[in-house]
Amino acid sequence: YQVIPELYSPIVGYNVPTAGFVLGVARDTARMLRTGATISPSFVIRNFIRDTIFASISSQNGFIPIVDSVKGAYALLHDAELKADFEVAGVTAFNFYKNAETAYKSLVELNGGKEINFYNPIDVIKALAKYPEEFSAFVESATRMGEFKRAREAGKSIDEATRDARELTIDFSRSGVLGENVNLVVPFFNATIQGGDKLYRLFRDNPVGTAVNVAKYIVLPSMVLWAMNYDDEEYKELDPKIKMTHWIIGDV
Repeated sequence: YQVIPELYSPIVGYNVPTAGFVLGVARDTARMLRTGATISPSFVIRNFIRDTIFASISSQNGFIPIVDSVKGAYALLHDAELKADFEVAGVTAFNFYKNAETAYKSLVELNGGKEINFYNPIDVIKALAKYPEEFSAFVESATRMGEFKRAREAGKSIDEATRDARELTIDFSRSGVLGENVNLVVPFFNATIQGGDKLYRLFRDNPVGTAVNVAKYIVLPSMVLWAMNYDDEEYKELDPKIKMTHWIIGDV
């Protein structure tokens, strides 16, 4: 191969040790980007809304958005027996922060055993500031716990409830060997792949039920909000991409 002189030295100097260094830098950079993006308060809130809405579409037990996520959070904080079943079953291993050292602990444990009032915004903000990764994992687990709780109350076994909770939103433990390697250096690669795959499997396995839930929890609210905003001058000036991918609530 012939190259220009400026590229010759970098190419011939690219050997195994150099490749390891470059990949290490890329891997650490991707990890920092993922962590920085997912521990921000705005991401936690957006992710909660996205998870709880999506859960209502994919649920096998009649999950009610927001309501069951809040019930799940309450169970994680106050129902020791159900929480023990939830953790022993390994449901939190399917979260984005499945490898976090303290991902299995509740906010109460993270707070040194001191009780946290989940309904007190000050306590929640303190927990968010002190343990951002764990709080993000807790919020994600709350939605899965809501489905787990519903399944158990419906008489399903722990294994069945675990499967329902695992498949409720994105299962971050699903990936191929190639996907795992790419995900090391490309932030959110696996999450993007699994999101599309999850939606495809929902329509493949239950096309009618999925279509009904999508219409009920996404299409209908979108139509209502469009009817409320369509003649608003500020709404008209918004970027079309924003209007196509976001719900605009209140003044813009």
